[in-house]
Amino acid sequence: MTRVPAYRAVVDSIRAAGVRKVFCVPGESFVGVMDELWEDPEIALISGRHETGAALAAAAYARVARVPGVMFATRAVGATNMANAIYSAYEDGAPLVAVIGQVNTTTRNRPANQELDLSAAFTTMTKWTVEAPTAERIPEILTRAFGIAMSGRPGPVVVGLPADLLDSDIEFNSANGMAVASRPHPNPHEVARAVQLLRAAKRPLLLVGGGAEWAQAEADLVALAEACAMPVVTAFRRVAAFPNRHPQYIGCMGPGSTAALHKGFADVDLTVAIGLRLDEGSTSGFSLMDGRPVIHADVEPRLLSNSYPPTVSICADPAAFARALADAARDGAPLSPDEKNERLAWIRAWKSKADERPQTKAPPADGTVDPSSVVEAIQSVLPADFAMAGDTGNFFIWFIQQFRWPKQGSFYGPASSTMGYALPTAMGIKLARPDLPVVAITGDGGLMMTIGELETAVRYEIPVIALVWSNAQYGTIRGYQVRRYRRRYPGTKLTNPDFAKVAKLFGAHGETVTSDDQLPGALRRALDESAGGRPVVVDVRVDGGWIDPGLYD
Repeated sequence: MTRVPAYRAVVDSIRAAGVRKVFCVPGESFVGVMDELWEDPEIALISGRHETGAALAAAAYARVARVPGVMFATRAVGATNMANAIYSAYEDGAPLVAVIGQVNTTTRNRPANQELDLSAAFTTMTKWTVEAPTAERIPEILTRAFGIAMSGRPGPVVVGLPADLLDSDIEFNSANGMAVASRPHPNPHEVARAVQLLRAAKRPLLLVGGGAEWAQAEADLVALAEACAMPVVTAFRRVAAFPNRHPQYIGCMGPGSTAALHKGFADVDLTVAIGLRLDEGSTSGFSLMDGRPVIHADVEPRLLSNSYPPTVSICADPAAFARALADAARDGAPLSPDEKNERLAWIRAWKSKADERPQTKAPPADGTVDPSSVVEAIQSVLPADFAMAGDTGNFFIWFIQQFRWPKQGSFYGPASSTMGYALPTAMGIKLARPDLPVVAITGDGGLMMTIGELETAVRYEIPVIALVWSNAQYGTIRGYQVRRYRRRYPGTKLTNPDFAKVAKLFGAHGETVTSDDQLPGALRRALDESAGGRPVVVDVRVDGGWIDPGLYD
């Protein structure tokens, strides 16, 4: 054993976990770690402009690269700035490890400057919150943190490292790789019971969530849906959990799901829910499955029975369960041709109604773009293989209703409804998949919350494309004001800078679009600029009277 500074053991532990990008906003508590990373040829340090944006990028990098996302922040103020992203990682199931500098052990509880009780602050939004008690235990705690973040349903872990411990010398040779728990396979008896329920059902539904995306279960889900002739609905903000262009795909739950999609649930007599929490957003306020049988499968046992008492609950890897259920249904309870045809006819009728769109009630104002044209242009110009990060906001309802994501991994949205999510998330995706075109779709309100990360994208040459739905308002809240508060608008009207000029000042490429015919060219130039290594902002001026596809003010 040799004696080394604890901060050197920190970097060695990060490397052993397979992490090659570390994110931070610099802080005095971990300068030694930053200095050690400077010497490391394998790990890049990405320094952001705000802890929320940098940690959102780290969480996205983790989801795509399938390694822990490591984010360093300093003491109390850095930690609380990062809380939004930690909560988002918890809701999204992202394996973010937030390493927070802590005050010296000799000044704890006196109180010290910028002291925070990390466990009290973060326990409810993490899988584990821990503070290293001694320098010698830092490598062990980090290794455990990485494994916990990646095991089961992934999620965030907070690790507090007191500054004096990081500067201490410890006996250390090299770190062990993280230990990730094996993902359970389904119990054959539970699969057999699920098949019995499927055989008895006339109109079963497959409901798919983000856990199925992490499990890379797309092929198994398609096989299951086709074997049982089931319609497929995706969970709240997990619209790409099932390929949208499959003829059995009906739509996505949450804002933007049509009345016809919800109405069709009345005919469903069995729900097969795979890889999701049966939460409020995915069940229309816990109202869609009352009194009807539910088969619920997820890798995380605590998510089973959390809102509905399932008829059958299966703690298993979503891909393994979907595969086992499809095989058992084909072998032991195949549908007759008449049964299959009847179900497919039902699916076609439901899908046809769910795909109906509200009629345009007003043309766009002069100098603005029709909202549907934005979606159509992006759909037509993007290449076959891409990734999109979507911010929260009413503007995204157009995408939920009209865009079709081709496969798992093509969309990342905030289950937490975090504004400012899209730009840093797109950056994390691009760092993990530099070969893919990556587009951030964001409202003007959301972009302004993390716009500082555009400078980070320029500095580190992260060539994402940010398309800004620019309508000078907080559209979601304005929708409430239109519907319920007599069209009075306190607090929701905005004024915006010229986002294209702002982009150029940062060193990115910027364009402004004020008519439908300008869109395709602007998007093609954005793809070209991004392919050449420059971040891009496309400022699309949208008529602010359009609140959502069914409401014009």
